[in-house]
Amino acid sequence: MTNSVSFLRMFSALPLNPALRRKLNGSEVTESVIDLKALRIRLRVNLETLLTEDDCRFLRESIRKSYGFAEAELQMSSRPAPGRFAAETSGERNPASAGNRAIPPAGTRSGASGKPSGNGKPSGASGKSSGANGSYGGKPSGKADAPKSEKVLMGNPIRTRPIPMKELNLKTGGATVAGKVFAFESRETKRPGLWRVSFDMTDYSNSVTVQKNVSAKEAEALEGSIKPGMWLCVQGRMEPTWDGKDIQLHPSNINVISHAERQDTAPEKRVELHLHTKMSNMDALTDTKSVIQTAIRWGHPAIAITDHGVAQSFPDAWRAAGDKIKILYGMEGYFVNNLDDRIAVHGTQNAPLETEIVCFDIETTGLKVDREAITEIGAVVLKDGQITERFQTFVNPGRPLTPEIVSLTGITDEMLKDAPPPKDALAAFLDFVRGRPLAAHNAEFDIGFIRAGCAGAGLEFQPTYIDSLILAQNLLQDMKKHKLDMVAERLELPAFNHHRASDDAATVAYMLAPFWEMLRAKGVCNLQEINAEMQKLRPLNTKVSRRPRHIILIARNKTGLKNLYQMISDSNLKYFRKMPTIPKTELIAHR
Repeated sequence: MTNSVSFLRMFSALPLNPALRRKLNGSEVTESVIDLKALRIRLRVNLETLLTEDDCRFLRESIRKSYGFAEAELQMSSRPAPGRFAAETSGERNPASAGNRAIPPAGTRSGASGKPSGNGKPSGASGKSSGANGSYGGKPSGKADAPKSEKVLMGNPIRTRPIPMKELNLKTGGATVAGKVFAFESRETKRPGLWRVSFDMTDYSNSVTVQKNVSAKEAEALEGSIKPGMWLCVQGRMEPTWDGKDIQLHPSNINVISHAERQDTAPEKRVELHLHTKMSNMDALTDTKSVIQTAIRWGHPAIAITDHGVAQSFPDAWRAAGDKIKILYGMEGYFVNNLDDRIAVHGTQNAPLETEIVCFDIETTGLKVDREAITEIGAVVLKDGQITERFQTFVNPGRPLTPEIVSLTGITDEMLKDAPPPKDALAAFLDFVRGRPLAAHNAEFDIGFIRAGCAGAGLEFQPTYIDSLILAQNLLQDMKKHKLDMVAERLELPAFNHHRASDDAATVAYMLAPFWEMLRAKGVCNLQEINAEMQKLRPLNTKVSRRPRHIILIARNKTGLKNLYQMISDSNLKYFRKMPTIPKTELIAHR
């Protein structure tokens, strides 16, 4: 037999005491036969130190129990053993010929299936390592598979294919890995003249620590050669750390290898408008200088810096960019809309409160305006506190309704099969409106669907509309929630069939009548005077439950950069609410 395997490496799971382990140090398994049917293993071991009969008996029992054999036979020799055993059965195999791998203990799975194949080898195994699973000591499928060494830092050139770091474990034994160095340390141990060199590297499937004790001269040479960011190929053996809680690689050969950096091959280069650096607290670890240099190497014309609520990366970005790339100075702010919940009237049309107002409501197949459709439109005309006209139409959405929508609204597919298509229904609704102001509860939802439908049908729709939800929130501040049915109950309005468009529209009209009386008592007579009164009823920053939303802000010029700095200062000094918030009023003032 031409190959031999270290006994301690093959049987790494054996519970050996230190004295017996010392005796077995340097011992090699020169011949091995496994009978899979009888669960019997026969070994010929070449020893450097002879064992006692008790030692041999302990080894046989340990191998049998640890690896699930029914019988274990050992033949010990202090000199090289003769040729290999003949195979006893068609189910026998020679694990020593599979390279420097440990036999897995009972209950674990190996890479091979354990069933003999036609060529006498286990199915799934071969004499050569394949793919990324080749191990140190195995033969690569070709020299092209091994990384090209640019410089040898320790030992000899490496010609073995590296394996992914995620596959490393103590049973791997010898291993070859390639990856990027991201940390390096060299320090003298307590023993004079002995230095410990340690560095961490990753191949982005996992990471591993490479550690070795060397002389002062070797440590000085490695410290000057290994830097974070470089790519190395390391060959060595896996071993446990000093506390046994992790594994590390003890190197024998270290080579510098070439690595093709990632490239942007797009013919039209993009501009990154959302980038965080390590100045974004608890969000990113990106180094400003390195990311700017990467963008330059990729040929990007510009790049934006948008850290969370700060501008500390701007000087580093400016220095790194030079005249090779344009820096867009920006920020990802914590935006608080403190304005829209005090705007009840949208649009420029003005009229007295007694004017005719079209109160309307819609029913839809869902909540998403970009994918759902209108199923019903209902409207009434409010004049002098009275309902004078009514409008109602179903709309054929061109799709079946879901059971949830049928249960909520009471509208069925049978009711919609003869209804007009969206374009005809919307045209009829606009004819009924005739340019008069609109009103709805949570009007943004209803107006959004009407606006999207009109855009798709080619109909013009630029209304002035009133949101009764905003009126309720500001005029009925004793209420915590302001849903349509809750407000109706608070104002003691007539009972109605909720989630039907015509009934909801009528309830909005009945709701506006007492709201108009409240506003007249405050001196409001026209629609365009309502928003100013809303701001008096609920001043800025009185509602603490507003949730900040993220917003990307980018300075267009030097004036915009100055305004950006001012907003950052105000957000930290005036509007800090667990985080530096930017109210919409401040954003409008600095635009």
